[in-house]
Amino acid sequence: MTTSIVAMTAESVRPAGPAYTEPSEELIDELTDAIGNLVWGFANDLVTPIEGLPEPGRVRTAEQVAMVERPTNLARLRLLREVGPAAERIASLAAKNAGKYGTTYPQLGQAWGITRQAARSRWPGVVKAGDQRPPVSVEVAGGTANIYWDPEGDGWCWSANAANGEYQTEGDCASSEEAAARAGAFMVANSL
Repeated sequence: MTTSIVAMTAESVRPAGPAYTEPSEELIDELTDAIGNLVWGFANDLVTPIEGLPEPGRVRTAEQVAMVERPTNLARLRLLREVGPAAERIASLAAKNAGKYGTTYPQLGQAWGITRQAARSRWPGVVKAGDQRPPVSVEVAGGTANIYWDPEGDGWCWSANAANGEYQTEGDCASSEEAAARAGAFMVANSL
């Protein structure tokens, strides 16, 4: 299938910008507060009641306050130990769902802040080579390029023959669009 870059873009529906934006410091603070509120609330369910203390709201001695706060904060700490593994389980589910809808390992790695190889190791099998889009050929400035998915390298690649006879191939692109853009730039730079 031979298509121009303009036609290839017009035929496909794509977001106008990146798939997501990085969370702001404010959003991260809100997330941290929300996790803290959940943990604080659940911790109260783990604390064994202490008999003989004045009711909440009544005056308590420092020793009585410590008798209440020590186990409460230990319960909070114990629950916080579970936040990391819970986040890992949720991340695995999100990666699996993203892979189901055509996300690549480079994209998963970028979202988690790791390399594509590390993403493949962390979530093996969530991205299937068969889930990727078919190869595309593009013609620009008298040259021809093939854009294709490389399952061994977990990334998009391109190979191009420019109008002046130069040939180049490159891999490790995060998307087919990036591969097409690099191939197009190569062919324009090497046109007659």
